[in-house]
Amino acid sequence: MRSLPGFLLFVFSFLILIPGTVTLPLMDRDEPRFAQATLEMMETEQWVIPYFDGEYRFDKPPLTYWWMRIHYLILGKGELAARLHSIFAAGLTALVIARLGGFLYTRRAGILAGFGFLTITQTLVHGRLCVADMPMILGLTATMDAFVRYLFRESEWSRGEAWGHLLYLASALAVGFLAKGPIAWIVPCLAIALYVWPFGRGA
Repeated sequence: MRSLPGFLLFVFSFLILIPGTVTLPLMDRDEPRFAQATLEMMETEQWVIPYFDGEYRFDKPPLTYWWMRIHYLILGKGELAARLHSIFAAGLTALVIARLGGFLYTRRAGILAGFGFLTITQTLVHGRLCVADMPMILGLTATMDAFVRYLFRESEWSRGEAWGHLLYLASALAVGFLAKGPIAWIVPCLAIALYVWPFGRGA
C-alpha cells in the first residue's frame, strides 16, 4: 500500500515478529529440516531439487528454500536468516489484508484488519518460524483478494486492467503452490464454488 499507514503496518510486522528469532534455536522437527535442506541445496549448487541428509526431500515445494537461500546469502547462516522469509510473508499478508479491507469497506478498516492479523496467536507463532506456512498464507490471501476484486468489481475493466489483474492472480496462485502445493489452490476454488453455486450468484 502506497501510504504511511501501510508502511507503518509493514514496519510493525517486523517489530512484533523479530524478537526471539535470533536468540531461539531452531525448534520442532520441521525448522531444522527446512534449514538443513536449504544449506544442502547451497552446498550442491542446486536450485530445483531439495536434499536433506543427502537424500531427496520432496515434502514441500521449493519456494521456502529459495527465499531462505537469499537471506542466507545476504545475512549469513543463522536463525534470523532462516526465519526471515516468514516475517516478510507475514508483513506482506497484512498489507494484502489491509488492501482487501479497504476495497470492501474503508481504508481505516483495512489497516485495522492488517494490524489485527499481525497480533493473532497463529501469526505470532508461524510468522517467526522457519517453515512454509506463512508464504502459503500470503499466496492464499492474495488469491482471495484477486477473486474478490473480480467478483465485486463495479464496472468492466479495460484490457490493460484485466491483464494486470490476471497477472496478479497468476502470481498469487504461483506463490501459494510453490510454498505448499495444491492446498493453496483447493481452498480458493472451494470458496468460489460455495459462493457461486449454492446461492446462485454469477461470477
